[in-house]
Amino acid sequence: MVRAYLRALSHYEASVVNTYLALIAHDAVGKLIDPTLPRTFNPGDGSPSQRLNALYNALKHFDDNVAKGNVPHHLSAPIWLVDDGIECVGSDGEAKLHFEELIEIQRELEKDARFLSEEVYRLAKERATKDESG
Repeated sequence: MVRAYLRALSHYEASVVNTYLALIAHDAVGKLIDPTLPRTFNPGDGSPSQRLNALYNALKHFDDNVAKGNVPHHLSAPIWLVDDGIECVGSDGEAKLHFEELIEIQRELEKDARFLSEEVYRLAKERATKDESG
């Protein structure tokens, strides 16, 4: 059982890291398109994206958090799975992201990725065709 749990935890760790990096890329591309767009989250706002950031930071800075005493001595991993989500404790304090929230963030990022990889080209082609005919 422990091996299965650690394997699942490893997959969730990768999911947290990759989803957070995609979120940061999403914000950067959004700023290129419209510099007035707000960030996806603000520090401490309690949004799912902010809690994803807390999980990411707990993973990234686990060694520093242990050294600084931000992590209780009984914890041996930066994040852990519970019945309905992922929890952590780190320099941002305790955080929990429900599985449904992680999925929702990923679905929103998927929509944007699909737009950037498919729809942008369709729109550009339509615009070019319109310019040629008109």
